[in-house]
Amino acid sequence: MLIKICQICKKPFKALSSPYIKFCSIECVDEAYKNRQLDQETINYAIKLIGDKSEREREREEISTETLREFFFLEILKINHLLSKKECEEQEKEILENENYDKQK
Repeated sequence: MLIKICQICKKPFKALSSPYIKFCSIECVDEAYKNRQLDQETINYAIKLIGDKSEREREREEISTETLREFFFLEILKINHLLSKKECEEQEKEILENENYDKQK
């Protein structure tokens, strides 16, 4: 474990040595996401991780840009170990269910 400095609030936090872990809390990730303060390296890594997943989903049905944005946000949380794999999968399932519900309206 290393001590890192959060890119948003500048507070120290314990983290793994991964270069992609840059935030101490979900609120800081949210702030970075809303204000477009994510660095290109982290963005590219998250895009790579959701790329295959979104292609599989798109094969089954068309996914909206908003849904892909939500997946991207979840990946950033998961990368920064602020959301477990199980929680992420549950959130993704809920997002897809909501999108399907919206399409049926």
